[in-house]
Amino acid sequence: MKQVKSFLVYLLLFGAVLRLAVAYLTVHHFDLSFYYDWATGAAADFFRAYEIIPNLDYPPLFLFPLYLTGHLLQLDAVRAYPPFEMIVLKGWQILGDLVVVLLIYFILRKHPFAAAGGAALWAVNPAAIVNSAYWGQTDSIMIAFLLASFWMLEEGHPEASGILIAFGCLMKFQTIYFVPLFALGLVCRFHYRQILHTILAAAAVGIGVFFPFLLYSGWDL
Repeated sequence: MKQVKSFLVYLLLFGAVLRLAVAYLTVHHFDLSFYYDWATGAAADFFRAYEIIPNLDYPPLFLFPLYLTGHLLQLDAVRAYPPFEMIVLKGWQILGDLVVVLLIYFILRKHPFAAAGGAALWAVNPAAIVNSAYWGQTDSIMIAFLLASFWMLEEGHPEASGILIAFGCLMKFQTIYFVPLFALGLVCRFHYRQILHTILAAAAVGIGVFFPFLLYSGWDL
């Protein structure tokens, strides 16, 4: 067991270095130019982001980490050297990938070698690396929320699961594709009171995150 945990630490370090190297070496602005605009806009006027950024078509959760990204992009060292800019623009996506590695391990933790193997498969998965570290897409963050949500559902924590899938929807609307499957698992396993609490918790998260942006950017957001 101790060897498996050591393996996980080295696996995370290897996965991080590999992704940072790919991000550093692949300078492009395909799609990342959108994130650049969103990040700088969020840093300039956070809650008015939807008003001042014409091409902002994501739900608001991604704006929270992009607020920090926007400030990092203003640093002279980052602005002067495109590879550093790439790391800053792809950093949250890479972090999402590493969280997925951890989640796979913990979800399978009762079977240590399967857990290590599953985590390793994601750590070196070419599709995952290209998606997050080369292209800079946010799917890894969405996947992390989905895995955590269904894990909590499986572990018997429906309210926490509802909050996590709400965060996933607020991160990327494609999460909604998985909501019917989530609802089926919820209805088949839990009492109606727990189902109601889960729906209310998810709705509260959705309204709570959207509301300040609606106040500042208008109800046609």
